[in-house]
Amino acid sequence: MEGTGARARVGVDDESVGRRISELADLVQRRLEASDNRGSGRSENEQVLVVLDGGHALRLRPGLIPVLRRGPEVGVRLVCIDRERTALPEECRAVVATGPAAPSVSQTDVEEVERVTLDMVPDGWCERVARALAPVHDVSASGADSTIPTASRLLDVLPMPEPGSDAVLAAWQRCSRTTRAVIGEDAEGDFWLDVRADGPHALVAGTTGSGKSELLQTLIASLCVGNTPEAMTFVLVDYKGGAAFKDCARLPHTVGMVTDLDGHLTSRALESLGAELRRREHQLAGADAKDIEDYVAAMAPGDEPMPRLMIIIDEFAALVSELPDFVTGLVDIARRGRSLGVHLVLATQRPAGVVSAEIKSNTNLRIALRVTDESDSQDVIEAAASAFIPPSIPGRAYARLGHASLRQFQSSRVGGRPRGALPRAALRSATLTLDELSRPEEAPPEVEEDAAIPTDLATLVDAMGAAYQAMGKEKPHSPWLPPLPGLLTLDEVEQRMEELGTDSRAEGFLPALPLGLEDLPAEQDQRPMTWDYTRAGHLGIAGAPRSGRSSVLRGIAVAVARAASAAEVHMYGIDAGNGALLPCLALPHVGAVTTRDQPDRVRRLLGLLGREVARRQQLLATQGFASLSEQRAKAAEAERLPYLLLLIDRWDNFTATFDNVDGGAVIEGVESLMREGPAVGLRVVIAGDRTVFRGRFGMLLEDRLLLRMPSPDDFDLVGMRAREVPLTMPQGRAFRSGPRPREVQLALLTADVDGTAQVEAIQEAGRLSHEKWGEIPRALSAGHVDELPVAISEDKALELGPPLAPGNIALAVGGDDLGLIPVSMDEIGNGVLVAGPRRSGRSTALMFGAQRALDGGTRVVLVLPRRSPLIALERRDGVLGRLGLESKPDELKALLKDEPENTLIVIDDFEIMGGDHALGSVIEEHLRTCRDANGGVLVGCGIDEVAGMYRGVVAQVRKTRTGLILAPRSSEDGTYLSARLPRSTGGAVPKGRGVMVTAGGWLWVQVPNTDLKTMR
Repeated sequence: MEGTGARARVGVDDESVGRRISELADLVQRRLEASDNRGSGRSENEQVLVVLDGGHALRLRPGLIPVLRRGPEVGVRLVCIDRERTALPEECRAVVATGPAAPSVSQTDVEEVERVTLDMVPDGWCERVARALAPVHDVSASGADSTIPTASRLLDVLPMPEPGSDAVLAAWQRCSRTTRAVIGEDAEGDFWLDVRADGPHALVAGTTGSGKSELLQTLIASLCVGNTPEAMTFVLVDYKGGAAFKDCARLPHTVGMVTDLDGHLTSRALESLGAELRRREHQLAGADAKDIEDYVAAMAPGDEPMPRLMIIIDEFAALVSELPDFVTGLVDIARRGRSLGVHLVLATQRPAGVVSAEIKSNTNLRIALRVTDESDSQDVIEAAASAFIPPSIPGRAYARLGHASLRQFQSSRVGGRPRGALPRAALRSATLTLDELSRPEEAPPEVEEDAAIPTDLATLVDAMGAAYQAMGKEKPHSPWLPPLPGLLTLDEVEQRMEELGTDSRAEGFLPALPLGLEDLPAEQDQRPMTWDYTRAGHLGIAGAPRSGRSSVLRGIAVAVARAASAAEVHMYGIDAGNGALLPCLALPHVGAVTTRDQPDRVRRLLGLLGREVARRQQLLATQGFASLSEQRAKAAEAERLPYLLLLIDRWDNFTATFDNVDGGAVIEGVESLMREGPAVGLRVVIAGDRTVFRGRFGMLLEDRLLLRMPSPDDFDLVGMRAREVPLTMPQGRAFRSGPRPREVQLALLTADVDGTAQVEAIQEAGRLSHEKWGEIPRALSAGHVDELPVAISEDKALELGPPLAPGNIALAVGGDDLGLIPVSMDEIGNGVLVAGPRRSGRSTALMFGAQRALDGGTRVVLVLPRRSPLIALERRDGVLGRLGLESKPDELKALLKDEPENTLIVIDDFEIMGGDHALGSVIEEHLRTCRDANGGVLVGCGIDEVAGMYRGVVAQVRKTRTGLILAPRSSEDGTYLSARLPRSTGGAVPKGRGVMVTAGGWLWVQVPNTDLKTMR
């Protein structure tokens, strides 16, 4: 009847009577259930006597009838008192009748005995006996040995009452290696166990408050006193979060601490322990020893030590239910590790249902502290004894050492504070009524411990740390390394590579790029994670927003800039996200970074790379090389082709933007590069969401990095099951594809995660690259895909160049290397059309073209049907004259009579003149005259009118398939010059923006502003 909470087990009013009956009913029910689980064995229940004063009335209370009927079966006996014999509960099998008549006794199925003498006690006797017994505690009431103390302090048992580094060193000098440990006291004195002889593996059970965690601390501390860290090490696993082993984790013997396990950490731990077994097996084989005992016996000074490894797991029942593979794997490791000095200690609160036959067969040493059910006790020590340990004696336990009989002991405590550290509680006295006795006792004021006073364990841990430091020894080998850092810089990775000597550079080959740190638990190692873009295929990076996708691309770009010159690697970017790649333009290796709102630049970039791939394919085939690597290995340094890297950020946005543009031509362009590029040195790196690895593009990605994803199920993209995924993943944490996915932490450019700091790191990398490699000739640098300006002045356009040859004109700037787009009049057939809607910049284009002709020595005749900005050219040298709508053919002939082949007729607003104008025949004749000469016709016309001009000047000029279509409304506008413009052509564009067509090819261009105010 422990745990009622009342000062006395009495019921005197409705509330307290109801509470006592409920407690009795629960007690009977528990004992009946335990009896059913036990079978027909003899009950070991303590006997409980219940006195019911007023049996008839009390029997009517809910819950009492089952107590009356079944209580005697499980040791709950009742004495019922009432005024009338007939009022007694029917369950009474014996009745003592008193009253005026002589007392009598009757029993069921037994003849009544009349006139009996009652053994009475005098008044006051009960009170005297009760007061005499009150201070006496029956320590044997639950079968406990009265000679076993109810509390024990480990430092007194060791003995080491005042632990310090000197005391620890002295203990290690007396005994530096042992498997015996004192963990408490029993009836005969100190209680010892031998983890090798009695184990080698142990099972410990104990409910909350039983002292289980304290016992584990004691076992660890005692073994540490008898062993140096070179003789015994510990791996501590606490599924509850590590509170039980908080101080033990600081021991020099502790080589691993695992808390808050998930499926991934489970797998990592098992892999590491498996690797530790293999390491020990190799160690034994190298010493020709069959087990750890042989190895230690033959070990000479200077040999690598082989400490015993004890793996202690608290709350393993929770692991069994949530991470069953972990416990199964540990038991298997324990089974295989017997001869290798590996010990396993499993501890739990509720062993029922989790202590399997396999666990039992592998754990010879079993300890049970107080448990709640007899079945729990049976599961551990094959006896019910620990179910009857009183809650008032924490630390009391039963041990079964192998097949020996049970031994009861009191475990020693090491987690408490020294004697005298706690203030004594004040004594209280009070007079209590019977009603007050029946109610729960008020808890006395708690005596708060002084947190500043260290516990015995903390003191011992500090002493051992100081002692081991004084020995000057290295920290023992750990079966696994600490988890990967949550923040890693590129400098740290490169430093590790230098330490490992992995930066070797063969002739013509470039070093692999350091990207992060790779966790290799099966090898008990962490090594730099690299990407060898010279040998590997394309790389895919997928992750959720803010998982570090763009940072990986930036890291690749900076790593390239540090490892190779801008002549050895050319990089390009397509940024379909928030502009994270744009700062990479500060690197001399980067030719261009385009964005998804620049479809023309994206097309031009893919076109540039496509042409380069085709050129290289032909070049390698001609020179007899199978790959770029072979070419670079055999060619002279000046002739080595550079590697090409294309970085694409936010693949999901990229495909959403271009999937349906021009029939998916842009997407097909990327696919073509990925299929044809690897053999000629082109690698594509794609970052985005899970769509990166889906569909046909996923098949082209040989290497995959998967960062944090919205769902654990997404990790099937790299071959992982959902339960193998960590519960939390910091930014930059990823898994790399392979036969077994590997965890990696990808590096940032600097420890400061602020965006500004990262950009500054890119700029610094660009500056250092310039210093290291010097200025790279333009011919050896990455090609440009320059952005068209929204507006550009005439002077700026002329500065861009290139210088125009005599007979060439230019109408606009454009091209991958932004500059003037020359038009050779003698090569195209001497006719150029400028078409577009009103205010699109036709007159400005004509003005710019006419001036370039004049600059080259070509004479100009102006034909202006209405007022035009070109009137300003009339006074310039080389302008022969200006004609209008009313001009006659003879006037034009007169202007053309001298050097017609070197004269350019510039016509604005031709739609006003129309195809039947009188000047038309002269202009057409001039076209024929100037064939293969510098002269010709430059004509501007409204785009709508061009469509209806099937004969005349415009029709003749269109045959040259050369001209400028300003502000095209659709791809159909290109047909006027026999050009196939993209289906996406159309929409709003800046003034002066158009498509330059030459011989069927086309290019977006921008007309320079000769005068911003007169643009029309």
